[in-house]
Amino acid sequence: PHGRFVYRQLHSSRYEEGANKAWDLASEGVIAISGGNGSLGLVFGNWLLGRAEKQRDSSGGQYQPRFSIQFLSRSAKISDQNMGLWVKVQQKAAELGVKVEQGRMDMSSQAGVDKCIKEITPNLMGFIHSAGVLQDAMLPNQTWEKFEAVYDSKHRAALYLHDSLDRFQNPNLQFLWLFSSTSAYGNMGQ
Repeated sequence: PHGRFVYRQLHSSRYEEGANKAWDLASEGVIAISGGNGSLGLVFGNWLLGRAEKQRDSSGGQYQPRFSIQFLSRSAKISDQNMGLWVKVQQKAAELGVKVEQGRMDMSSQAGVDKCIKEITPNLMGFIHSAGVLQDAMLPNQTWEKFEAVYDSKHRAALYLHDSLDRFQNPNLQFLWLFSSTSAYGNMGQ
């Protein structure tokens, strides 16, 4: 009532039971990660490989991961800062027999997203949308162009992706994870 924003914390315990259900990776298919050459994409690739390794070990070797992970970005280039993460992903994938590759994907238009999804269809088993553009600045220094750059890579790209997945049927799609570009806590300017 006084015009202030108040951040409200909620206890997560009521949601954790549903979130902690058993979930297994399919042995075959393609997992695509937009923003795949960024830190978040590489961390998730490594996490997926670790999950596949645990699933293989807990099954006594009956589960053999034969899926592939496509790390997608506009440039398909790994920065020097992220090269260590990429090497770790490649090593773990080689140990498991999982194919990992850098690929190009333009998420700035419906046509670009359609092209990529159409190439993967009907083998897509999961998509992680971790692409993003940093435009951190204090509110007085923000411009509409900075907002547009962030929306193009996150919000609009997610809409294009949703529309594309609606039109191109992937019967084995297990998950679609989207990540926000808005921070409630974080660095100044976020």
